[in-house]
Amino acid sequence: ETSWPPSFLLVELPTTHTRTMASLEQAAVPENEPVVAVPVAAVAVAGLAEGGVVGEVVAEVAYPTAEDVAPEGQGEVVVEVVPEHGQLLAGGEHDTMVGVHLSAPPAAEGDTARAPVDVVVVSDVSGSMRGDKLSLLKETTNLLLKELSKQDRVGLVTFDTDVDQPLRLSANVHMDGAGKSVAESKVDQFRAGSATNLSGGLFAGVEQFTADAAVSTRVKTLLLLTDGIANHGVRDKAQLVRILSEMLRARPDLSVHCFGYGSNHQSDLLRGISEAGSGSYYFLQNNDDIRSAFGDCLGGVLSVVAQNLVLEVQAQGDARIRKVHHPSVECLEEGRRYAIRFNDLYGEEERDVLVSMHVPPATSAAAVGVGTMDEEEVPNKQPILECTLKYVNVVGGNFAQANATAEVDRPLQMAAPATPDPRIMLHRTRVQVADTLDGARGKAERGDLSGARDMLSEMCVQVKSLELATLLMADAGAAAEDMLTGFADDLEECQKDLADTQSYQQAGRHKMSSYAAGHAMQRCMESATTHGSTKQRHNAYRTAAKKAKASAFMSMFK
Repeated sequence: ETSWPPSFLLVELPTTHTRTMASLEQAAVPENEPVVAVPVAAVAVAGLAEGGVVGEVVAEVAYPTAEDVAPEGQGEVVVEVVPEHGQLLAGGEHDTMVGVHLSAPPAAEGDTARAPVDVVVVSDVSGSMRGDKLSLLKETTNLLLKELSKQDRVGLVTFDTDVDQPLRLSANVHMDGAGKSVAESKVDQFRAGSATNLSGGLFAGVEQFTADAAVSTRVKTLLLLTDGIANHGVRDKAQLVRILSEMLRARPDLSVHCFGYGSNHQSDLLRGISEAGSGSYYFLQNNDDIRSAFGDCLGGVLSVVAQNLVLEVQAQGDARIRKVHHPSVECLEEGRRYAIRFNDLYGEEERDVLVSMHVPPATSAAAVGVGTMDEEEVPNKQPILECTLKYVNVVGGNFAQANATAEVDRPLQMAAPATPDPRIMLHRTRVQVADTLDGARGKAERGDLSGARDMLSEMCVQVKSLELATLLMADAGAAAEDMLTGFADDLEECQKDLADTQSYQQAGRHKMSSYAAGHAMQRCMESATTHGSTKQRHNAYRTAAKKAKASAFMSMFK
């Protein structure tokens, strides 16, 4: 039986994937597999209809109690709040920012310590994949199989004009010695065919994962590789992403990663798919890139420490939230309460969410405090933003929760203007870099290469000026320097790819899309090596697990 912990919602969605309480109670649960329920905010976010209306609530209980959550200190995600200004004059009103910082613990080492994985590999076997590309795809897929263990399961889907499913997750083939032999024999039979029915292959791969409102602690991921333009099945990007999003509502713990090979694939489509599936988009410019990209992706998948994360931010007192700077934000109460959902976190990963706020004049003597900033008495703190993170600890198999409150001093006077926190400056710049890459790509798509170069050049100047300022601020640390280097590297490389139309179409448009997604998500989705060497290209978001697995995949083919 499935037992539902306190404080969770079951929502009847106004879609074809509606689940009733009876059907949920009757849902089959694999033997000995821990199952958890979706947090209220996660269901609300995942189950919004197109018009933004949440479906009918059919059952409601409170969030997990202390007995349901993971013991403190064991693999927990840390939440920290960073006010842009630590002091705000009591008599004035202020527009300011608060940064919410999430940091994941290191991933557990060894197959038995990590969460088990279900992975479906969806491979393009159209005619354009014939030859070296298909051979390398088969070799890399077999290497991926070798990296899995007996607790993991695999599904295989291929598509050209038709869709084939050589191996289904429902066959329950685990990656022990016998299971790997079965899967490898299926991969060896891949043959190049005709057209590119990308939607058919993708939808078949998603449907291999059981649709259920229950969320298991298994890590579930789909890998989609294609080298061409969808010319069969659903070809319209908006329609395809809409159908996929509908399917993923019933699979809230599934991530979708896309690999676009060569210059002819549709990077905008693959990025849209990966964003809908809370995954990564990799641009594979040459044969070597497929090895490092698969390794980078698998390094992340095998190091997941948290899933189904829901961060809720709520304004305190008279403060108001003006904007939450994140693409997946959902408004729960205008100006007061918002939720941001993250599918998963890999070991050592970080996430930063910027919240723009309006803080009115302090009206309470308790909030104002007394004196000036020079006096020994410290002004009382005024809370302006409360943050609550709820998530599933996939290694421990239980729920966890973290809380933090942003507070500011409200003195009557200040001896000097408050200095903005450099971490806010850094992540404001990160968001701007991602937006600039997307904006420049839009100009280039319209034929304005000069305008696109100017956008990137101006942003690069801004990054380098911030770099000089940030280096003088110890609070930012070495990680800030690493990120700023990455900003400048990506902007300068994309400028080079805007030298002419051919360079842009062959590489620039794909790089700009992938780099923008990486900065927006704060996740390494790097496939390329530095020019003329086997050294991995600089990426500030690369974790130790990703680096190790990408290096291993590249060395296997030397």
